Amino acid sequence: MKFTAYQSLPKLSTSMKLVPSTASFIESILKHKLLGKCFCGSGNAIYLGAPMQQFLIKDKHVLENHIQYRNCLYYKRILYKRKIYKSVMYCADTTRNDSCVMLSSGEFALVHNFIVLPDRSLLVDLQNLKLRSQPIVSGQYVKIRHIKLVEGIGERVCLTIDSIHEPSFLISSGGYNFVSRLPYGCTVE
Repeated sequence: MKFTAYQSLPKLSTSMKLVPSTASFIESILKHKLLGKCFCGSGNAIYLGAPMQQFLIKDKHVLENHIQYRNCLYYKRILYKRKIYKSVMYCADTTRNDSCVMLSSGEFALVHNFIVLPDRSLLVDLQNLKLRSQPIVSGQYVKIRHIKLVEGIGERVCLTIDSIHEPSFLISSGGYNFVSRLPYGCTVE
């Protein structure tokens, strides 16, 4: 929502006759540009930040498929269906790890790259998380089911952007990693 409103300000300021105080307010907002680089992609995706021409290949699956992704662009963040998604690389220097997503299948995965193919379609380079099936706390009166214990990391796969259901986050505590969906209302940008 904020992104869309910010994006429409230049057009609004030139297409309407504004009172001086409104024009001054819009000018002051546009002078302090918060989002320097963004590109509208295919479908509902907006690529945030500058693209990378290549990425570090450490995984055997990605290494085997790298030839088909050679002429692609890689992004660390995107805005998709009004929600921001981040990659592991983007979250590396932050205190929160928001690089986790919930897939349409109900599984959780880490996002390594957002890959824009030469035909402008968007793939997501993901690594599935292996989760404990039992609740982390289970008692007579309480069961915590929305937070899952991560027991391991699975294979790395490339899926279409439509495979992502919503952003989620990874929590590290006491030497363990946990994953959870974001609370309602915390994902709209």
